[in-house]
Amino acid sequence: MKMTKFKLMLYTMVIILMTNILTVRYQLSDYVESNPNGKDMLNLMELKNVVEDEFYTDIDEEELIVGMKKGLFQGLNDPYSEFYTKEEMNELKEQTTGELIGIGVIVGIKDDNIVVISPIKDSPAMRVGLKAGDIISKVNGKEYKANELSDAVKEIKVPLSEKKSSLLGKVDYGKVKIEVLREGKEREFEIQREEISLQTVEYKQLENKIGYIAISQFADGTAKDFVKELETSKKNDDRALIIDLRNNPGGLLNEVQDVADSIMGEATIVYTQDRNGKKQYIKSRDGGELNIPLVVLINEGSASASEVLSGAVRDNEIGTLVGEKTFGKALVQTVRQLSDGSGFKLTVQQYFTPRGENINHKGIVPDVEVKLDENQLLKNQVDTQLQKAIEIIQTKLNQK
Repeated sequence: MKMTKFKLMLYTMVIILMTNILTVRYQLSDYVESNPNGKDMLNLMELKNVVEDEFYTDIDEEELIVGMKKGLFQGLNDPYSEFYTKEEMNELKEQTTGELIGIGVIVGIKDDNIVVISPIKDSPAMRVGLKAGDIISKVNGKEYKANELSDAVKEIKVPLSEKKSSLLGKVDYGKVKIEVLREGKEREFEIQREEISLQTVEYKQLENKIGYIAISQFADGTAKDFVKELETSKKNDDRALIIDLRNNPGGLLNEVQDVADSIMGEATIVYTQDRNGKKQYIKSRDGGELNIPLVVLINEGSASASEVLSGAVRDNEIGTLVGEKTFGKALVQTVRQLSDGSGFKLTVQQYFTPRGENINHKGIVPDVEVKLDENQLLKNQVDTQLQKAIEIIQTKLNQK
């Protein structure tokens, strides 16, 4: 009798198990039939199982999963979309804090190359002579392609988590060797890594009461600092203003909006458009008009968020753009963190200037083109682009 009960229980368990297996198979079959990519998903699972079962050494399953996630974004062929591990996500957040350990260079992708967007002012990269537009071919002797931008950046910088105490003297974070291509010629730089604290806004009063505000990056707090310096300019009775966006690689769109609020009055700053054609207009608030002559300095190192502000100034005719054509990045990314601390950056929109111009890969051409005479700058400390901006403002002031 006991044996019979045991067999009955065993048969019941087997039937339940077989039913569950059949249910899963039918559900999977339904998914494959209803989803055009269902077979590809099954193939992916099969490939994963084969790799785990047959690869000649032990598999780190966590690394395998990370590789699959990264591969998903690499399949987009978009250098600005990427999956980040928890550690990489923390490093990404560091980029907007205004503090870093490295050589002080902002890099990006242009024409399938890793290029210098701009060296940071007074950084090791600027001191040794790295320039906007330099194509980075090797870092520490290793070649890096456009889709390996994050790996190249990791090799160049040091995570803030590895910051050391400087109580006993200057900390040595080591040197990095950068090989670049400039105007068809190869150049090599050996650059010392340092702790770099970014002061993104700088004000001074020029001759004839012309205010000058340089914005090196749109990081957290940039707009607040800009408004503070703008108030200083007003207290100094500045008769005109020059905003210097040269070598500004961009940053946070909300910071650009707050800066625009303080100089433009009510106007369209930029509008974005997703793949379905849905447009979103970003406008500045009323009450922030400057009502004095304005010149904005730009160059090849002015990218992304700085191009948004430049385009808004030009299209709303509130100032004059002086310098050289900008970088040409008009794509909008969203950054999201997942529950496990990992995350991703995904290009979700493209942006257009208020008049509807898409400047991606094209850049913004200034109203008055002036090349920077580097010999004059080095020998005589004469900034030819800034001099032209002052000349234009003087003409406007004389017309009043």
